[in-house]
Amino acid sequence: MSFLGIWDTPVEKLLNKYRGLEDDVKDVIEYLQEEMDEAKSEIQRIHNKLLTYSSATGELAKIYYEKIEDHKTRLNNMCSECENTIDTLKAKKKVIATKIEKLEYYRKKEEEEDKEYKFSEISV
Repeated sequence: MSFLGIWDTPVEKLLNKYRGLEDDVKDVIEYLQEEMDEAKSEIQRIHNKLLTYSSATGELAKIYYEKIEDHKTRLNNMCSECENTIDTLKAKKKVIATKIEKLEYYRKKEEEEDKEYKFSEISV
């Protein structure tokens, strides 16, 4: 890799882009996982509150209980969406890893054959 990527071959440029994309996807997965873990902790706290207020009587207790239950439902839905998104991103990450492998192959061939591939010659 050259200084600032100025003299990078097309293969190296693509490798750099896909590696950056792979890092970005990894960061998003980690962020979503942290958010989901936090939401699950909140769900557990809410569940404990529900147990506390389940025996309470009166109109205010009923309203409070319903609000807590509604919040718990929304957090559960958010966790499900996070899990689906994480699964999708993991699949995308595998595709990116495969493309990086193919580009590494091209880069190795460039070094062995002392040849520079053009973008039109690269198939990933």
